[in-house]
Amino acid sequence: MNDETESDRGALLPQYTHDDGEEEVDKEVLFDEEAPLNDTPARRRRPKWQSPRSKNVMVAAGCLFVLPIVCLLSPLLALDTLVPRSPEQAHAPSHKFTLTSANPDAGSHTQDHRPWPTNDGFPQEPFRTDIGDIGPTQTGAEAFIVQTAAAYPLESALNPAIVRPTAKDARGPDDFDVLRHLGPLTPYTSSPNYLPTTPLAPDTCEIDSVHMIHRHGSRYPTPNSMPLKFSEKLSTAVKANMNSDNAIGFNGELAFLNEWRYAIGHSILTPVGRWQLYNSGAGFRLKYGHLLTKLTSHKPVFRTTTQDRMFKSAINWLAGFFGVESWQEESHLSILHEARGYNNTLAPWETCPREDSYQSAKHVHAWRNKYLRNAQKRLNKQAVGYDFDIDDVFAMQELCAYETVSLGYSEFCHLFTKEEWEGYDYSWDLSFYYDAGFGSPTARAQGLGWVEETLARLEKKTPAPYDSTTNSTLDEDPVTFPLDMPIYTDFSHDTVIANIVATLNLTQFATPLPSNKIPRESRHTTRWRTSHISPFAGNLVLQVLNCRGDDTAASAKAQDEDAWEITKTHKVPPAGKYVRLALNDAVHDLSSGLDCPFDDEGLCPFDRFTSSLRTVRDEIDFAKDCHGKWSMGPHAKVSNGQITSLKKSEMRRSAVLYVAVAAALNSFSTLATPIASSYAGSQTSDELPTPTVYDSERVFELEQGFRGDSSNGALPHLSLQATKQAYPYTHDYPSILVRPVAADASTAAEFDVMENWGVNMPYKSATSVILNATTPYPPQGCTVRGVTLLQRHAERYPSSWDQAKDFADSLSAMVGENDGENAVGFIDELEFLNTYKYPLGTDKLTSVGRQTMMERGTRFALLYGQLLDTFSEHKMVVRTTTEQRMFASAKAFLAGLFGEEWNEHVHLVQQIEEDGYNSTLNVWNTCNRPDADQGDPRKEHWQNIYLRDAADRLSSKTVNANLTVEDVAGMQDLCAYETIALGYSEFCHLFTKAEWEGYGYGYDLYHYGDAGFGGPVAKASGLGWVQELLARLTNDRSNVQYTNSANSTLDMDARTFPTDQAINIDFTHDVTIAEVVTALNLTHLQRELSDEYIERSTPRWRSNAVSPFAGNLLVQSLDCSGAGYVRVVLNDAVQPLDGLGECGQSDLADEGACNFDTFVHALHQVSNEVDFTHDCFGDFNNTHVVHNGVPE
Repeated sequence: MNDETESDRGALLPQYTHDDGEEEVDKEVLFDEEAPLNDTPARRRRPKWQSPRSKNVMVAAGCLFVLPIVCLLSPLLALDTLVPRSPEQAHAPSHKFTLTSANPDAGSHTQDHRPWPTNDGFPQEPFRTDIGDIGPTQTGAEAFIVQTAAAYPLESALNPAIVRPTAKDARGPDDFDVLRHLGPLTPYTSSPNYLPTTPLAPDTCEIDSVHMIHRHGSRYPTPNSMPLKFSEKLSTAVKANMNSDNAIGFNGELAFLNEWRYAIGHSILTPVGRWQLYNSGAGFRLKYGHLLTKLTSHKPVFRTTTQDRMFKSAINWLAGFFGVESWQEESHLSILHEARGYNNTLAPWETCPREDSYQSAKHVHAWRNKYLRNAQKRLNKQAVGYDFDIDDVFAMQELCAYETVSLGYSEFCHLFTKEEWEGYDYSWDLSFYYDAGFGSPTARAQGLGWVEETLARLEKKTPAPYDSTTNSTLDEDPVTFPLDMPIYTDFSHDTVIANIVATLNLTQFATPLPSNKIPRESRHTTRWRTSHISPFAGNLVLQVLNCRGDDTAASAKAQDEDAWEITKTHKVPPAGKYVRLALNDAVHDLSSGLDCPFDDEGLCPFDRFTSSLRTVRDEIDFAKDCHGKWSMGPHAKVSNGQITSLKKSEMRRSAVLYVAVAAALNSFSTLATPIASSYAGSQTSDELPTPTVYDSERVFELEQGFRGDSSNGALPHLSLQATKQAYPYTHDYPSILVRPVAADASTAAEFDVMENWGVNMPYKSATSVILNATTPYPPQGCTVRGVTLLQRHAERYPSSWDQAKDFADSLSAMVGENDGENAVGFIDELEFLNTYKYPLGTDKLTSVGRQTMMERGTRFALLYGQLLDTFSEHKMVVRTTTEQRMFASAKAFLAGLFGEEWNEHVHLVQQIEEDGYNSTLNVWNTCNRPDADQGDPRKEHWQNIYLRDAADRLSSKTVNANLTVEDVAGMQDLCAYETIALGYSEFCHLFTKAEWEGYGYGYDLYHYGDAGFGGPVAKASGLGWVQELLARLTNDRSNVQYTNSANSTLDMDARTFPTDQAINIDFTHDVTIAEVVTALNLTHLQRELSDEYIERSTPRWRSNAVSPFAGNLLVQSLDCSGAGYVRVVLNDAVQPLDGLGECGQSDLADEGACNFDTFVHALHQVSNEVDFTHDCFGDFNNTHVVHNGVPE
């Protein structure tokens, strides 16, 4: 069985004939208890005023008093609009209830191919990537969240570009989350915990190695899928009846079908799918990256299959883990052929082709006909000339899932109720349980090969004998199947993970599922949930841990080898080696089906785990299960993943947990004052020890064919036209980051520490400055014709002059200067400083930064991707600078926008970032006045106010030394930089909420005074890019004057600065965005900031809303009923343009839109008013903060 899910196999989906005579809604209970799942309110009786009879009375009464013609027309009126609406109706999407015939193209297939030529004739010299001037950089220490962090970063947020759908009877997406009820089509989030623990290592344990099998990301449906069949059926029916009296049409909620076209491809990753794997790779680097330091003899080897979505999933994961630019230098990818005739543990159905092993058809058929009966009747009432069957209705649910991860949103999602979405989710549970799980007679046999390979890796032995799906050619070769690695990652399919769950005998999922109701779970019981086992980008992880135990537990350990000692934090396992399993971040109990003791931490002694795997291997007869002469009778049932006649395991496991409480915990002794280690404060970094050259490169050739049949879908266009969909604002930080807790806050949710990091804040939408709740969607009647994006790089290591490094140097000097009786030490919450090493690099993107830029590119693809259709003459030209973080940001963003083959679609221009070179993306090399910096002095003054108490408080925890305000400011910087580099920092909880507010305000002062309206050269510095914007808007490069930071060599060349592109993207720094904001005269941010107290008035300059990490300024060109308009969007917030010429008087000013000619005229005024030469090189001295971004 391959990744073509059950909906794609016609045998599982028999035709359904509905009974036209049934008019009443089916009241049969779908759940096994009276209360519906997820605390959904019970059905309420319809209010009397909503009943059909009441409406008929209203019609009759009306006919007595109005003209007869109105009476004749009244049956056609939508009388629902005349009566009060229930809350569910009030929050449902609005629709026109007039009958419209379907467009001739309704239901037909559409797709977008890149229109530009592969070779557009442009020379390669201007687009070289190795032109130097990358700036000073250094790699920092490898992150190790699972070992060092205080909390585990569960994945709770979806890709921010996805518009979360609302079920028909839900008040909003938070009332019921449709996207968590899509079975194997569910976008990845962490699964619910089944044990009171997380994948974090217990305090006395260290992660030794990790073994992961990972599903590919979100993809288009496979060939012959139900959505494609539905579109073909609909298109055929519409065209066949187009010119007849039986013309097909749809009204009400289905009116969109009159214009709907099938816009998704097949089998390849969607933009969201690419991001999911990149996100996973970057997150895995933060969780387990430190393990790479143990691999010294060769590069790590990762495995995938030849199928396109598997190959691309592996590439995107590796790009997230190592970087877009370096994964091929840092790793090997072994690609297993996914085709008949090749043994492959990651695609076992090619070796075990038992079509008769799929047992779900009858269960799925019965369930779909039950839970979709009401939906079928409801939808057929809104169709004229077309009759939906059950397959059609199920296909529409699938279209919701596929369109959402392909295009960003789907009109199909709101057609179904919460109960119907729960029914959809359960239909996948039935499919997977009976086709790939415990209900399948070959499930354990198909998962056996990977389990055998895992046993071989654990025991460091080859997986002989080769009597299952294992490939002896590859597995016998230490090059393609090494046994000495600390990190193993294999990429596979949803059904394979399901097979492995059965093979590992996780019997908590083994209970057979009924096909007439959804069994209810409790806190103590669980069942097979496909969305929790094999969602898109799902993964199964085995951790190997070494635990040192505890001396106080020696006697207890001698009494019982399974005893645990209780500490103040959690249980401490006895010394030894252990294994535990996490399925989509949920740690699972291994005691029910393996020879493991029950344990709240999910730990199983290593020897007992490996012994259990050998028992599993002996229990399964692969030859019999996959090739034996057997058949499943009509009443045969399987619940152990094997042919029931096979010998069952005789093992019985005890679920009793013996706990020994150490008496020593009740006694306490005085702790000696800790002394700082001699290396405290010194720098540490991890350069990967693996060689970059390997003598077996030929084995890992990437081009091996067998990619499978695939096609592109239509390009997304979420933000191109007006829509009633909710805008997908970014409300969450990268999920891999452990959210810090302030010293006087009880939880991270009580106070958002990261929101107070100024320009060091991870990206969030700046919704606090939204203009009249206007979204970046175009106003009604408008379409987006072009966009220009100025994009800041993402999270990076600090620069060498940052206060973070200053504190580390100060700490190192402090410790080195004092010894003996005057030795420096730290106590209480500062005790960690006794062994602290500075773990950060310099100026390079962090793993989180790469992840953020990939997400930004993916988001841009979903919002504006269809504008790529306008490129026909040449590839898109994108601009960045030569600095490493700029170049890496551009590549990660473009990988999100185009995929891993982005360089086939883009010319990347790099402006040299060095003195002597003009560049509008790093202006300080052209305009670098020593007296232009008015922000830093004000920030330093403010630090001496808000950090005075913190310096005193923390100095009291320091022995033989005092901490200065500068030291404490550096510790705050370290909280921010360590979190975005390592995922977690010990420094964050040292400061109160007020002190974190002060930290953020300090960055506001710095930013406002250096690059904002308080900076005397801010407008001059932003002028060059504003003139380039003018040239792009008017398609006239003569609007660029070369008396500023513009580079005449590049800007006068149409190849390196085209002005005819519908999409323009530039990558830059935080100060450049601030300078452009000032040059555009966004005067609502002009208010002067005091350096004596926090300015509470709004709106005002907030650096986290202007230039956070990955911040951006977007200029939209709009066509509104034939008239041109321009809008400025800053970090998803549409900006008022009152300070820009006469834009404030525009008829669409309330929507932030300025008439095109007025906007162009205003930019000309900016060019005339700002004197770059005078401001940057004039003979005057700036001694204070200004108010308008120019010298005063």
